[in-house]
Amino acid sequence: MIDTGKRSSKARAVSAATRQVRLIQRRLQHTLDQPYHYSGHSLNVTASIGVLYSDGQLTADSMLEHADKAMYQEKQRKHALQLAVVP
Repeated sequence: MIDTGKRSSKARAVSAATRQVRLIQRRLQHTLDQPYHYSGHSLNVTASIGVLYSDGQLTADSMLEHADKAMYQEKQRKHALQLAVVP
């Protein structure tokens, strides 16, 4: 029988962690989206941020593989949006 009390606690913890990670991701993205001014030039930096959640069952190699896929998916999503915006 599944202990729903434990499962609910774990689900709440994962949900809270997810919100924290998304907040950090948005803050980083907002900071990087700002143009940097240097010697009269405006520089724009882009970044793709992929996030991996693990339940502790993955090996280090597997985590890197999943993180790489997450980053690639984010990069594809960002490029699709940029292509829609750039004239």
